[in-house]
Amino acid sequence: MEETLATGTRRTVTGEACAKAILFGEHAVVYHRPAIAVPIRQLKVTATVNLDPDEPGVLVATDINRRVVFSDEENQTSLARVLRLVVSMLGMEDLPWSIELTSRIPIGGGMGSSAAVATAILRALAAALGREFTPAEISEMVYRTEQLYHGSPSGIDNAVIALEKPIWFLYGTEPEILKVQRPFTLVLGHTGRHSPTREVVASVRYGWRDNPERYEVIFDEIASIVRQARHILERGQIERLGDLMDKNHNLLKSMGVSSGPLERLVQAARNAGALGAKLTGAGRGGMMIALVTQDRIEAVKNALLSARGKSVLVTTIGANVEPRSNRSARLHRRG
Repeated sequence: MEETLATGTRRTVTGEACAKAILFGEHAVVYHRPAIAVPIRQLKVTATVNLDPDEPGVLVATDINRRVVFSDEENQTSLARVLRLVVSMLGMEDLPWSIELTSRIPIGGGMGSSAAVATAILRALAAALGREFTPAEISEMVYRTEQLYHGSPSGIDNAVIALEKPIWFLYGTEPEILKVQRPFTLVLGHTGRHSPTREVVASVRYGWRDNPERYEVIFDEIASIVRQARHILERGQIERLGDLMDKNHNLLKSMGVSSGPLERLVQAARNAGALGAKLTGAGRGGMMIALVTQDRIEAVKNALLSARGKSVLVTTIGANVEPRSNRSARLHRRG
């Protein structure tokens, strides 16, 4: 049984959170269309809380060479603001703690690094208090931190990271754990360029305001793709996903959220035999994903590296065939 902070007997505790990728529906999801997201469990953030620290109230992020002092309210970086918000939500302002943060999730890669950081810190501090939160409660609290990073996030990142399962997400409704009839494999390639989520989302909004008719048509076409993808996943017709990924990418490209490096990697994956490929996340940098069969994994990996991809990751999304009554996820978000 775990000890709590009050006993003083346990000196450290950890919390983890994984990355995510949006399979279909990015950007359109902000405009009340559905999206599908999957967890990327190989990439994680770990927060280690020291309950008997030499310097109380300090967070050290070793991977990015950041040091945040909780009491330094002049520090208005996103990490400092998130730390203060999470500590305030848990009522730990006057308790002794320090945090060491390590992460394998690339910042600005479109993989939910900000939501994962907040989730890991929240889980670690909650465990230090001996408190347990449901995925719904974690998602709700992390959504508040996402507003600090992104302004008006859709809520999809905090939802999929809280659940750590493939989800069907529609703004204003409860996310569902999505049935996946057969496993499938994705190869992810990093452009090596930062994806400025807030800026790209704002750019799409400006375009939508200037020409709402055009953008609403694009969003509707993306929504149709997302619904088809759900149908395919639930029936295990994985090979049909590739064409939908290509179509989704072309629609994102038409909104101006792709980039030269993304196009280079997407085309390299297709040329190497991927069933389909697209950008994932906000775009203009960050990551792309490719759907591959087992016999094309190495070819696609090598092609992405040859196309100047910074790094490559292979992940398999497992099958999920539980009864539907067990797949509904009761997550609540701020609207």
